[in-house]
Formats: sequence, structure tokens, C-alpha cells
Amino acid sequence: MVIIIIVHCKNNHMKLKLLVSSGFNTLDIQQPSPNESKRTRNTNSHSKFQHLPVLTTDGCTAAAQIERKKNNELCFKCEKVDSPYDEEFVNMMESIRDKNPFSLLTCGKRNCKTKFHFSCLLKAGLLPHWFPQYHLLDTSNVLLCPDHFCATCFSEYFQHTATEGKLMKMKSHHRAFHAKCLPITKSNPGSVERTREENENWRAELDIPVREEYTGSHFPICVGCAREDASEDLIKCKTCCHSFHPTCHKTKMENSEENKTICEDCLYDFQIRRTDKVFVQLRDDFWTAAQIVDFRTEAGKKTELKVKFFSDPEQLTWVPRFSVCHVYPILAPGLYDTLKKFYSRRTDCVDYKSEIGQREMTAMSSMLKSIYEFRPNVVRPPPSNFRKRYLLDESFKDTIVKNRRMESTTIKWESHEFLEIKPSGDRGYGVFATKQIPKNTTVGEYVGTLISQKELNRRKALRGLARNRETKYYLYKTQVEDGNREIDVFIDSANHQNEMSIINHSCRPNCVAEKDPYGICKDVVLKRIFIKTTQAIEEGKELFLNYNWENFECLCDTPECISSRGELDWSLKVALEKENITSHPGKP
Repeated sequence: MVIIIIVHCKNNHMKLKLLVSSGFNTLDIQQPSPNESKRTRNTNSHSKFQHLPVLTTDGCTAAAQIERKKNNELCFKCEKVDSPYDEEFVNMMESIRDKNPFSLLTCGKRNCKTKFHFSCLLKAGLLPHWFPQYHLLDTSNVLLCPDHFCATCFSEYFQHTATEGKLMKMKSHHRAFHAKCLPITKSNPGSVERTREENENWRAELDIPVREEYTGSHFPICVGCAREDASEDLIKCKTCCHSFHPTCHKTKMENSEENKTICEDCLYDFQIRRTDKVFVQLRDDFWTAAQIVDFRTEAGKKTELKVKFFSDPEQLTWVPRFSVCHVYPILAPGLYDTLKKFYSRRTDCVDYKSEIGQREMTAMSSMLKSIYEFRPNVVRPPPSNFRKRYLLDESFKDTIVKNRRMESTTIKWESHEFLEIKPSGDRGYGVFATKQIPKNTTVGEYVGTLISQKELNRRKALRGLARNRETKYYLYKTQVEDGNREIDVFIDSANHQNEMSIINHSCRPNCVAEKDPYGICKDVVLKRIFIKTTQAIEEGKELFLNYNWENFECLCDTPECISSRGELDWSLKVALEKENITSHPGKP
């Protein structure tokens, strides 16, 4: 799910910023430097796709995991020089100013030799919500092959985190994982710790269990929406314990007609972590909260997992690998609410109101709450490479500048010398004063990419399709005066930014955003945004702005907080009002 807050704001300006992606813990394996982990090729062959309209395909097709080939001169997906999908996109590609927009591209990660066609990347379906146009905009700024995304983090909607940290690549297939996200294998290889030199090109021998026909019990709730739907029967997956609504299943399987008999996790061959929290059917059709602690594959048998139970940590048991139900973090609150109602009505399993039933439901609440609050154990480096001039998007040039000569786009106010970027609790990073900053001090100018309303709409559409839980959306609405016209434009600082875009929101701010007209070319005046303190800010204190959002989740916890954030109900109480069971379009 992508959590994008789209708001109407006061004072004729708007700022959107995602807060849920913060709160990452410290990584306890060897971590490359920020510069090393971000090494990418600076190539114009990728940037030509930056401004294409949103390209959608005829449904999403999950490709089988793609094996590594010895010939790196062909597309890793289609294994050809010319893509079989080019004709599907030929009309859309006409806007690209390039003699051959369908030529083979090299992966944007430095030293990676993998080649692909842009159209093959669009059609590949390598991971859930795989949307290369979005990656080009927000995640990496270049086109990358799947070797540079942690498959598990990406599938759980942590798409920015998926590109961070050291990734362990599979030797046999184009697939990678963080060390903390390594999947269950047929044998336990033990430690993955290696020297820095060994890690540079290490590809893991991961013998992942093959999915076969599953004959056990199925989880009683749809894994795609975590809701009940009286109008739709659940389909039981043929290769694991998952159940799903037909309308929640949006994916096709490449070279197969059994699309609606296998869940999306199985189609994409989603891999759970070796310590994931899962549901296991323990007794009387009651699914119990558990955590994986070990795994094995005995001779002639299928892979098994050793799990311990939240309701009784001393109780351990072995269960088949594909008999455990994985829960996506974003679905955890809704699933708990559904399960409370589901088990309160059942008479053929553990009594919901009995001592055992209440203990199991308490354990379920604890597990689902921890799953919902989960963040991948990967350090995200602080923002850096701050800019001192605006970047003009093609849409801004075409709409505003046209053929007029540009004046300087260098900022008028550089960021104050007494500022530093540091972690700010659940907010991620924030801006702090290193020495006292007096009241009414201009601490900097809000810098970003100047875009038009049309380009804003395109970017919002891309971010929505990608469903990234960590979507970066830093935006100020301002205006340009062009003769007698006033036109709304936007400063997008998701990637082109300075310290001002890192300032967090508070309902008790100590800074304010103001506008100042500044000529950028003949007859065109841009109302620039600058940030000024409204009170003296003491050394070590954080700077805050009031974003003037409506209907958003605020993390400031001040007495003045006007957040509409609703507290999630992790109690055992079942709502008494009449249930309204409706369908749901799929995973958020």
C-alpha cells in the first residue's frame, strides 16, 4: 500500500510529506557507505524515459523467477536483441526524442552488466507492484534490474528500503535479499557473514523449496484484503495455505491458465524471512500466532519450519513450510478486526470467550501489532547532496519559460550555518540547531524541481500505482506571475532538495514559510518559498513547520495537536454494532 496524503491546505500553499517510513533500527551486519550503496551510472539513456505518460499494461503478469544467463549482451528477460513487447508501446514512445527508444539498456547500477529493454521491464512482473517508471522517478532515478532490490522488502511495500544496504544476490536467478531477509531454504547454511571483499560480488547458493500441490487447511480470511465478503466465495490456493477473493487477485501467471487457482504470493514466489511471525493452525480450526525459529529438510521429506507460539513460548512444533500464513504489515490492523468478529461467531473451534480463546486472541493481537509496526532492519543514510539552485522540469520549461532566456536559478537564501540533519524519532530525520538561532531569522529557501500542474498529476499517478509505503512526497504549491497571469506551479523536493525539505511538521511550530517574488526570466516572477524562525531556537532543538494539512496522521504529540489520527484497536472487544461486510478491491 502507498500511503500518500493528498490535502487541501490553508494560506494558499500545500506541503505533502510521508511520515510512516521512519523509525528504522540499527543494522548489525556490515553496511556500505551511503555513497557506495547509491553508486549508479549517470546515463542519459535512462533519463529519456523520465517524462513519458504513465504507461500501463494489459494486466500484471508475474514472470517466473528469471535465471541468470552467461550471455550479458542480450536482454535478461526476453533473451533477445529486440523486445517482443515493443509494438505494444510504439505509440507511447513517439514522444521520446531518440532515434531508437527500444534499444537495449544497461542496468543503472554501476558495475552491473545486466541488459534489458524498457518495454521488457514494464512487462516483466518480477515483483508485486513492479513499476519501473516510478523507480525512475522516486526510488533510484535510474532503471535497475531486480538484483538491486530486496525482494522481500519490496513485496511488503518498503520499496525505498529495498534498495538500501548490502544485498545478497542469488547465484541461480536474478533475485536479491538483505542479510536479515534471507529466505527459508532446504538446508540451513548457517552464518552469511563474509569479508567486505567477498561481499562485493557474492551470490548466494539459496536452495529455495519448490511449491507443490498443497493438501492442508487454508487460512479462513482473504490474504489480499483481510476482510470478509458475503458476496464472494474464497478461493483456496493450490500451493499454499492462503485463501483469496477473486476480485482481490489482479495478477496473471506467465505461460499458465491457472491464474485464479494460485495466490499472488505463490505466483511471485514471495519468500518469508527466517524469523517471520506467521499464523499456524494448531487446534480445532483455530489459527494461532507463532514465530519461526528454525527450519529443516529431512531426506525424502518436504521443508519444515520450527515455530514457537505467542500464547505459550515454551511450546515448539514443526510444521510444513507452506502451511504457515504470512501477513503483510499494512493489513495487520484490518485482519485483527476481522478475526475478532470471525471467531466470536464460530462454534466449531475454540470458544472465543473461553480462557484458552482469550489467551489465543491476546497473543494474536500482540503478534499483529508487532507486524504492523515492523520496519526492515536496514539503516537508511541521512539525506545529503543538498542543492543550491532550482531544477527546471521539462513541463515547467514548456509551460512557463518557453523560448525566453532564463535568469539565474540559484537560491537567494542559503541554508543557515547553524543547522544539522539528525535522527528525529519516529519522524525519520529532522533539522536541528547547532547553536542558538534568533527569532525572525531566515534559515533557508525551499529548493526543488519546478513542475507544472500536469506533471504533478503524472507524478501522483505514478506514486499511486507503485503502492510504495515509503513514497517520498515533498511538495510546495506556489505561483508564477507571467505578465497578467498567475499560474500555480509546484516545488517537488523528493529528490532535488536542500535542508528545508527535511524540516518536520508540528502543531506547535517554531518556523513559518513565507513567499518572496523573484524574477526568473523576462516578464516571469516566481514566488519563492523561504523559511523563517518565529521564535529563538536554542542549541540542540529541532526546527518545525506547520504544514497546514487536513486529514493526516501527525506525530508531534503536542497539546495543540489537531491530528485526525485514530488509535488502532488492539483490544479483545468485538464491535457490537451490526456488521457491514463488503468487498474490497485488493491489497491497499
